Amino acid sequence: MIHAIQKLQHPFHKGVLDALPISISTFVFGAIFGVVSIQSGFTVLESSLMSFISFAGSAQLSISQLLGHTSLFTLFITTFLLNARHLLYGLSLSPHVQHEKRQ
Repeated sequence: MIHAIQKLQHPFHKGVLDALPISISTFVFGAIFGVVSIQSGFTVLESSLMSFISFAGSAQLSISQLLGHTSLFTLFITTFLLNARHLLYGLSLSPHVQHEKRQ
């Protein structure tokens, strides 16, 4: 048992274990977005491009619902505002992580 735990201390294994919670939620979101994009009539390429271009999953979901019902300007503003919140998160968290060393 101790040998198995020591094996898990390898940086790669530790990284896999550390990433497991976010990986599960990412998988669930991907399944949800896949269903929504199929219902919206997107092709696999269009869905993949949307995932590649947009950082915010909420922007992906909202655009897939708004596309074809609103103007292009509304789509851009919606995407910008939903993605801009990440800038605010970064600005508010930066004082707390400045002491961390970069790797």
